[in-house]
Amino acid sequence: MHRCISISNTAAAAAAIAAAATLPPLVSLPAGAAGCAYALWHAHRHAAALENVVSEADLLGSAERYARAALHSIAAQPPERYGWALLAGHAGVYCAGALLLSASAALAQRQGREGAAAQLQGEAAEAVRHFCALQRLACSAACEEDEVLYGRSGYLLGCLLLNKHLGAGSVPAPAMQAVVDAIIQSGRSLAGRLREPATFPTPLFYIWPPGPDGSPYLGAAHGPMGRRAARGSGSPLYYFWHDKPYLGAAHGMTGILYALLHVPDLVAAIPGAQADVEGALRYVLTLECDAEGSRGQGGHYPTQMGPWRDREPLVHWCHGATGAVFLFCKAHEQLGDPAYLAAAQRSGEAVWQRGLLKKWLHRARQFALFMDSPEFRQGARTPDHPHSLYEGDAAAVCLWADLLGDPERAGFPMFEIDV
Repeated sequence: MHRCISISNTAAAAAAIAAAATLPPLVSLPAGAAGCAYALWHAHRHAAALENVVSEADLLGSAERYARAALHSIAAQPPERYGWALLAGHAGVYCAGALLLSASAALAQRQGREGAAAQLQGEAAEAVRHFCALQRLACSAACEEDEVLYGRSGYLLGCLLLNKHLGAGSVPAPAMQAVVDAIIQSGRSLAGRLREPATFPTPLFYIWPPGPDGSPYLGAAHGPMGRRAARGSGSPLYYFWHDKPYLGAAHGMTGILYALLHVPDLVAAIPGAQADVEGALRYVLTLECDAEGSRGQGGHYPTQMGPWRDREPLVHWCHGATGAVFLFCKAHEQLGDPAYLAAAQRSGEAVWQRGLLKKWLHRARQFALFMDSPEFRQGARTPDHPHSLYEGDAAAVCLWADLLGDPERAGFPMFEIDV
């Protein structure tokens, strides 16, 4: 099996590297050049395991071309709209660029190229400065998104990623505290506009997008659907995105809570915020359902909060059981409640049953092998960005590199910070 994965990794890495000359320098990490740079940077961390596949210098050289293309593409673009977004804006490009340029500097240093190392390290530091400068926008009235894809929670994950790999303090703690404060205070402010005595129990409420007059666009929050969902939730955290109460990792409660669970000290610095996070976790757990949408311990989760039933169960990262695995694993790690670990295991079972047609590392390997099988290649649809980090070959490179290099610490790219 190890040999099969090596062969697949060779093909996928070669495809991603060859695509460097043809991929447009998109800003988006999930679909563009910055995501491919991140994937190859991630693969270089397992350079020893990949030495028969591709050299570390080749990996970083190709990744540097991707990163520079992405950085160049945003140089003339104003960051005011979603610039702070890790997965859909400038912040992710600067984050990936900083990681890659720092790794290239370290390689140059080992090779004795002192001048090149100093230049690359200076460029990495400049990318970090640009990333940190976006914190003001993320905490300003210009940003009314709190979810992962477009909002403050994603920016917070980027802060953690830089501090982990470039050193504590790369993003200063006060800047991160301000982001966490903004997430909590944004919700409390919106909840104040919507709260009705004795009928509206949540002190935090998040909605998106902003309206044309510059104030939050409340939409269904003023209508029957939004009111019913909020009144019945009992959750101390609640939010809307695109005028709907989304639950999943990309746009909803799952992703916001997942990010906040990484910074317990910063959350604890806000009076009452820790209790709000734990109460919201308990609420999310009540939304678990079976494949048909009936409430119960089936490991599935609806697209939206409240009395919502999907036409079919979803096992995407954006919506459904997949995001719940990450959330409840982190909740168990931080809070120690075995109920969260059990919930994560049920959702993992749901993904396994629905995601392909026992144990967890074996299953990860099966997903990796399935990606290179004739059945998958013939039956899967071609994504919009087939070489990208969240849709195509770059994601496969990350998975195969993890399985070859350190399978016990495999992780979701640009989302799982601790691996």
